[in-house]
Amino acid sequence: MTGPKGITNAEIAQLFTKATGKTISCTPISVMQLRQSLMGHGMPDIEAGATAELLGVMATGTAAYTSPDAERLLGHPPRDFARFTADFSAAFR
Repeated sequence: MTGPKGITNAEIAQLFTKATGKTISCTPISVMQLRQSLMGHGMPDIEAGATAELLGVMATGTAAYTSPDAERLLGHPPRDFARFTADFSAAFR
């Protein structure tokens, strides 16, 4: 399920910066760097590779789409990420 519109990792970082009052940044890394980092934190090789590949596809925008499923299941439009971070800003601080 998705929200009403797609957003980038940089936009997510910007919204968390606004919600927390702390600077949050997003530093792009390669799929191989992510895989190595995940393995360095104890994730098994096969899982690290699959996770890194999936997140790599998402980072390129290849998987960017929105779905009507959330609205259909909820009976109302889903909140967008800006609204979510504003609504829960106290929890993020």
